[in-house]
Amino acid sequence: MTIYRSAPGDYGHEESESACIELNDNDVAGFIDIDEYTYAEVDEDDYMVRLWLQDLKYVPSIDDVESEVYVDFEESLELDEALEELRGYSRIRKFFGT
Repeated sequence: MTIYRSAPGDYGHEESESACIELNDNDVAGFIDIDEYTYAEVDEDDYMVRLWLQDLKYVPSIDDVESEVYVDFEESLELDEALEELRGYSRIRKFFGT
């Protein structure tokens, strides 16, 4: 699993930070919206390959993600940790105003 983060202004995001959590290197066959700020890339069997978070002010819970898309059990544990890390990162940035 790999987490990619962008700062405001990176990749055309003027005011928000975004992130991508890559769970595996399967070929992407489609996309599934999780919520207004989050979508998943899925493989041909509808298992998640990557989770894209468009604004780190809105990090979904693992339950929200798994209600919309299939996640392998071991990858689910890693994804839960990654989401917690991103929520913590967002809280720290908000607290320090950076």
